[in-house]
Amino acid sequence: MTIRNYHPNDYPAIADIYNASKLDELKFEDNHYQLLPLDLDAKRQFNLLNSTIFVYDDALIKGYSAVNGNTIQSLFVHPDFRGLGIGRALLAFALQGIDGDATLQVVKSNTPSKTLYRAYGFSDIEESEANYNGVNVTINTMLRRR
Repeated sequence: MTIRNYHPNDYPAIADIYNASKLDELKFEDNHYQLLPLDLDAKRQFNLLNSTIFVYDDALIKGYSAVNGNTIQSLFVHPDFRGLGIGRALLAFALQGIDGDATLQVVKSNTPSKTLYRAYGFSDIEESEANYNGVNVTINTMLRRR
């Protein structure tokens, strides 16, 4: 297992992981969401590519995280490789590079991800509305004090 810096050649794998995983973070919502692939989601693609991206590479890229300043922009593990500690490894690695408090945003109903973040010291500090592909969703901002 290696967590390493992203290389532009990794983009197809990153996009595949995003596209396979994005709707999973919304599956606990009452609303129905339709996938907007990363290549067509200009806002999320811009935020991702303007972050520091780390990939979990085990002869195959199985997950990635992205950090911008003190904010974890994204953390996704391909559905085929969940439950193996990849998300924990990526989160711990990302946090090592953050000096000071860390923040992230997560769908309020995404209990599995929130459980992981709480295990690393994050707590809810704010609730807001966001929009994914034309449908509103409630988001929690979480903070980890250092």
